[in-house]
Amino acid sequence: MERRATILDFLYTRHFVRVYVFREMPPSIADILLLGFLMKKSFISIALISACSPVSICAEEILEEVFVTSSRTAMPLRQVGTSVTVIDAEKIALRGAPQLAEILRAEPGISVSNSGGPGKNTSLSIRGEEGYRTLLLIDGVDVSDPSAPQVSPRIEHMTAGGEIERVEILRGPQGFAYGADAGGVINIITRTGKQEEAGGLFLEKGSYGTTELSGYAALGNDESDMFISVSDFDTKGFNATKNDLTDEEDGYANTTIHSRFGWRLTENTRLQLVARDTETNSEYDNCGSPTQDCTSDFEQTVAKVSVDYQVEQYWLSSGYSYSEVDRVIQTDGNETYATGGSIEKAEVLGGVSLAKNWDVILGGDYETETVTPNGSPERDRNQLGIFSELQTEAAEDFFVTAGARFDDNDDFGQHVSFRLSSAYIFDVSAQSQLKLRASYGTGFRAPSLSEISYNESEGLNSNLSEEQSAGYDLGVDFTHSSGTEISLGYFNQEITDAIEYDFTLGGNSGWGGYGQSEGESTSEGFEMTITYPILQQLAASLNYTYNDALDADGNQRMRKPRHMANMEINWSLEKLTLSANYRVTKDREDRGGVELEDYSVLNLSARYQVNEALSLVARGENILDESYQEVPGYNTLEASVYLGVRYQF
Repeated sequence: MERRATILDFLYTRHFVRVYVFREMPPSIADILLLGFLMKKSFISIALISACSPVSICAEEILEEVFVTSSRTAMPLRQVGTSVTVIDAEKIALRGAPQLAEILRAEPGISVSNSGGPGKNTSLSIRGEEGYRTLLLIDGVDVSDPSAPQVSPRIEHMTAGGEIERVEILRGPQGFAYGADAGGVINIITRTGKQEEAGGLFLEKGSYGTTELSGYAALGNDESDMFISVSDFDTKGFNATKNDLTDEEDGYANTTIHSRFGWRLTENTRLQLVARDTETNSEYDNCGSPTQDCTSDFEQTVAKVSVDYQVEQYWLSSGYSYSEVDRVIQTDGNETYATGGSIEKAEVLGGVSLAKNWDVILGGDYETETVTPNGSPERDRNQLGIFSELQTEAAEDFFVTAGARFDDNDDFGQHVSFRLSSAYIFDVSAQSQLKLRASYGTGFRAPSLSEISYNESEGLNSNLSEEQSAGYDLGVDFTHSSGTEISLGYFNQEITDAIEYDFTLGGNSGWGGYGQSEGESTSEGFEMTITYPILQQLAASLNYTYNDALDADGNQRMRKPRHMANMEINWSLEKLTLSANYRVTKDREDRGGVELEDYSVLNLSARYQVNEALSLVARGENILDESYQEVPGYNTLEASVYLGVRYQF
C-alpha cells in the first residue's frame, strides 16, 4: 500500500500529491470493448460503449490528486470508495462565474434554484436533497447560517474568488466524520502563501451595471506563509419578480475579505489561522411595500485556529472554529426583521499506522449552536461527536474503510452513524485502469433551533423528532493514460421522518409551520461523467444525472429536475483559451405538482494571455437569451456580456 499523504503533507506543499502516467497511445477499440464486456451486466454498459470512441492525439498525461473530505485525512483519489468530485482553481477560472453556485451547478448531481439574480435566495441541491441537508465548509469551518429557518449555507453569498485552491464534493449520506446529513459535503479549500512573493488584481465590468474588483497578496518561506484576498462585487441587477409593477432594478453588493496564515513552530508542528468576513446588501421584492423598497443586510464572520503535529506514523490535528451570522431586513428604510446566530466548534483529529496497510483515524468535536430569533430570547444547543475509521488495503489494490460516529445531542439524545466504503482497482490494458467502488452510509439531522422557535411562535406543535437518512452508491471509474476518464454510478438513498414546511398546518398567522412527513422520502438515480481529450489542445466533458427524487407521498420533490446534463468544451491555443458550457434541465415540478418548463443555457468564456503577467478575459452568460424560470414568479438572467483584465506577479 503506498504511503498516504498526511495533513501536514497536505498543508506544506503548494500542489497536491500527483501520480503521472505518460501516454503511449490513445484508448484502443480493444480497451473499450473489454471495458464494455466487463460491465455488460451493468445498467451502465450501453451508455459507456456509446460514449467512447478512439480519436487521435490526446493529452500527454493524467494526474491523480489526493482527496481530503471523504475521511478528513488526505488519501489518494484512486483509493476513495465514495462518490466524489474535485474542482480545481483552473476549472473555476475557466468557467469565470463570480458566484460559487454557478460553478457548482455544472457538476453531476447538483441543481440550483435562484430567486431573482445575484445575491437572492438560492437553494443548492445534491441528489435531490434540500440545501439544509448539505454541509458547506471553508477550510474545515462549518459556514451554515444557524439563524436560517432550516440551518443551511447561504450559498448565494459565496463568491468564487481567487482565494479558492479547489473545491471537493462528497455526495450522499457518506459524511459520517462530520455528522453530515443526506445531501453530502462541499469543502472549499483556500490557497496558502507560497515560497515567493505573489499578488494579483482583477477588474471586470459588464451587463446590468456589474463591477467586480478583487486582489490578493501572498508570500511565504520555510517558516511561515500568508495569503490575503479582498473582493468587491456590485451589480444593479434586474427586476427580481415578474409580477412587480414598479419594474425597478434589484441590486446586490458583496465585499469579502479572506486571510490564511501559517507558521511552522517546529519541524513537526504547524500552526494555522483562517479568517473570513463577508458583508452583503441585497434589494428584493415582495416585502409588502408598495414602493418595493426592500433590502436585506447579511454579514458572516468566520475564524479558525488549528495546530497540526506529525511524527513518524502518528499525526494529530486540533482546532477551534467560530462562525457568526447577522441578518437585518428593512422595508422603506425601517428595520422589520433581525436575527443572528453562531456555531462554535472545538475538535481534535488524529491518525496512526498500526501496521503495514492498516491505518486508524480517531476524532471528536464539541459544537455549540446559538440562535437569536427575531424578537425572541436567545436559544442554544450543544452536541458532542466522537468518531473513528479503519482504513486498510485488504488485498492488493483493494481498499476498504469502515467507520462509525456517536453523537450526543442536548435535545434529541444519542445517535450512531456509520459508513462502509471500498474501492478495487485493476488494469484493463497497459494504458488503462478500472476502479470499482461502493459505499453505504447513514446520518441524522436534528430539528433546527429556528424550526422549533418558529413553530412555538405560531402556536404549533413543536414535538419534532430527528430525520434519519441512509443510502448507498455503486460506481465504476475508467481512466486512460491519454487523459480519457469515464465515471458512472448508481445511487439510492432515503430519509425517514423528513422535516418540511407545511402550509396546511395553519398556525397563528395562518401560513403554516414545520411538520414531519410520515414514511420515507427517496432519491434514486445514476450519474455519468465523461472527459475526452479530442486533440492535444481540445478537450470535451459531459455529465448527465437522472434523479427520481420523491417525497413521502410518492410525489416528485419540488423543483428537483429528473434530468440534468452539462456539456463543456475547452480549447487552448498558444495564448487564447476558450470555454463553453451548455446546461440542460428537464422535468421539474413546483408545489402542487405544477409542471415547470424545461430550459437550456449556454455560457461562454475566453482568456487571452497578453504576457506572463497580464491577461484579458471575457464571458457571456445565457448568450442564446433563453427565457426561463428556476423559481416560479422570479426572473432570471438574460443574455449578458462581461469583460475584464487580470494582472498577476
